[in-house]
Amino acid sequence: MNLDFFHFLSAGGIFFSTVFALTTLRYQSLISWYRFSVVFLAVFTLTIGIERGLESFYIAAGVIFVLKGLLIPGILFSVAQKSGIASRLQFFLRPASHYFVIVLTLAGLFWVFNTIPFFGTFQNGYTVYLSLIITFLGFLMMITHRDILSQIIGFLILENGITLFSTATLGSAPLILEIGISFVVILVTILMATLTKSVQELYGTSDTTCLSDLME
Repeated sequence: MNLDFFHFLSAGGIFFSTVFALTTLRYQSLISWYRFSVVFLAVFTLTIGIERGLESFYIAAGVIFVLKGLLIPGILFSVAQKSGIASRLQFFLRPASHYFVIVLTLAGLFWVFNTIPFFGTFQNGYTVYLSLIITFLGFLMMITHRDILSQIIGFLILENGITLFSTATLGSAPLILEIGISFVVILVTILMATLTKSVQELYGTSDTTCLSDLME
């Protein structure tokens, strides 16, 4: 069964959902775009499992969908509502400068990866490109957004990129590894969500620059 189209569609969905998450200006949209990216990641994992006859990937796709696509966004939505966090995201750069950095980063990554022949050795080389780009975009979100929730999602997007890379290249990755990583990610999300709520209660904002006071 030829599943190349579904690989391409789901990998592209992860990429565009990530880009839209990085460019949105509101929490609700950010969390929703992250959820879409996870759904596409689950579909990609499922199709890889079907193509390679790896039944463990069926379970991994279900774990990704339930834990990362439903549970984590639910936690983030709940924290945003209960903490009274402003719906508008906070950036270190102005919106125009932020978009310019994103475009520059994407252009630079495409140029660098196209000059490296290593990625052409994989069956679906474009997924390796996209996984590394998504990882970089997650890191970019962590350093360009000022609010804690955005930085949490930046970390989650970075982890999505790593998962996409391992799924596309390591067809024999143990199921227990994916389940373990998912639970660690959930634990980190809960801890960071608790920190977000505490910072909002203490300072009346989720801006991470206020945490510099704790260095005294």
